[in-house]
Order: sequence, then C-alpha cells, then structure tokens
Amino acid sequence: REGKHTYTYLELDKLSSKIGAFLANPALKDQQIVPLSMDRSYHYVSAILGIAKAGKAFVPLNPEWPEKRKREILNQLGTKILLTDGDESNIFPEDGQFKTIIFENAVEVAGDNLSFKSQHSAEKLAYIIYTSGSTGLPKGVMVSHQQLFHATQNRVDYYACVPHLLLVPPLTFDASLAAIFWPLCSGGSLTVSSDRSLKEPHLLPALFRGTDTLLCVPAYYRFLLEHDLLKRQQFKRVILGGERLPEDLAANHFLEMKEVDLYNEYGPTEATIWSTVGQIKSGQGQITIGRPVPGVICYVLDQNVGKLPTEELGELYIGGPQVSL
Repeated sequence: REGKHTYTYLELDKLSSKIGAFLANPALKDQQIVPLSMDRSYHYVSAILGIAKAGKAFVPLNPEWPEKRKREILNQLGTKILLTDGDESNIFPEDGQFKTIIFENAVEVAGDNLSFKSQHSAEKLAYIIYTSGSTGLPKGVMVSHQQLFHATQNRVDYYACVPHLLLVPPLTFDASLAAIFWPLCSGGSLTVSSDRSLKEPHLLPALFRGTDTLLCVPAYYRFLLEHDLLKRQQFKRVILGGERLPEDLAANHFLEMKEVDLYNEYGPTEATIWSTVGQIKSGQGQITIGRPVPGVICYVLDQNVGKLPTEELGELYIGGPQVSL
C-alpha cells in the first residue's frame, strides 16, 4: 500500500519483472552491481526485487546524501550505472562511461517482453549496505542471498505471524530490508510512505491504520509515544532495534501499550540485520538483547579471545551463516 493506492502481489511481480528484464539486457551484462538512488515508494520495492530477478545486487543510496559521498561509493563499487526515480544527470553526467537509468524509462523500454533468464545461486551477492566505517569513509557490507534468506526465515519462524507493517527504517539502513522482506515472504502487507510523512505527527495515524507491527529504532518509538500517536492503533507487537533500548522507554511502553508485545533485537550490519532477540516483559528491570536467533552463535570473550565466566564483561563475538563478507 502506498498513500491511497493499493497494489497486489501480482502487480508487484509484473513491475519488478520489467526492471529485471531491462537489467538483464546483454548490454548491461558486465554491470553486476546496481546502485539505486530513490525515494521510498512502491517503485523502490519493485526495483530491489527486479534487480534480484536480473541476478544482480542492489546498493541503496540516499538521494539527499552529498554528491561527494555518492561519488566515493560509486568509485568503490566500480559500477557504471545508477538506477534513480529522479534527474541526477547533473551529479552523474552521462559521459559515455556512466549511465543514469530513470526507473520509469526502464519500465517503458522493457515493455511486455518479460522472458529473460538470470543465474541465481545462494552464494551470489544480494545487496551491499554502506556504513560510515571506523575511518569515516564509506564501508560496504556485502550480503549474499543465502544470508538474507536465513535472516528472513528466522524472522518468519520466530514471530510466527503474518505481519502488516509500515516501512519506517531509512532505506540505507539494513532494518528496512527486514521490514520489506518479512511481510512479502509471509503473505503480509507493507505500507510505504514518503520520508516527510514519517516525521509529521498529524499524518502518521492514517499511515499506521491497518498495520499490526511496528519495527523501528527506540528513538522513533519514543517520538511516537510522546506525541500520543499510537493509542488508537491496533498493534500486536512493537519491535525495537538499531540502538540501545532505555529502561524508561520500556516502562513507558507498558504504561501506554500494555497489551502490545515488546521485543528487543540486536545485530550489526555484518551479521545480516539481526543476531539476537528477546521479548521484554513488564517490570523485568534490566533490558537484555535476548538470545541468538537460530544458527547464530554468540560468545562473550576476553581480550585474548578466551571464554569468560557468566556476568564477566568482555567483547561479543558473532558467528554463523548470517555473518556477511
């Protein structure tokens, strides 16, 4: 669902196949990585699915990022194409070495000829998410289809529900992929709105209508509670992650939303969105990051990478099939 428009799975499949057909063109066979600079929309969801259908990997860029940051990332990737829903020709001039692809133009060129083949494998790269990196320079984290599948299947199994949610996390934040793939892989629904709408208190109640799951960072959840935006919503669960969950926020949740389940997730980008999860109970006191999701191994080790006794402080080491390249 986007604004007042509702799209079916069939419509999503057809539109994403058009993007896949365009990108599967032999002229683009050497371009295995497709950066996309697009606003949050139904077209964005179609684009990342179409890129996957073409057997390529997507790299989300924020249209509002400075030109320098975008150029640094594109230089690192070595790609010669950019998929966008706007005009970025001034930032990335088509000089014969670089091609800006407008989403709607790609759909028009593809037409109705959707017969294309792509080489899929579990080990193949699915996406690259860029973080700031410890040096301040953009650092790309590469995630395969197998790792994304494992993280998504764990989510489907753990929550054992068909979710209906609003896409809240920024598109350049890997939690956005949890919000997209979880409902689409379990028969749920996804509401997509503009970035501006997510910051306007008077618009949010209508956007949340029909959703039963909230997935966001604690700071945004605090914003929602402080503006009294959730009391009339029919939420079944609130899932927080991406930053530390303060104890006072958990306490406020059980005051304002006592019938709604609360979960705390943890996981670095390098471990494919999430590594641990725990359900928070009213009055439990200290907030924990829960236990590892299936297949993920977590150890708290000392500076010599040795095991530590219970309740000793150390560094968290994560292993398993979700750990990325």
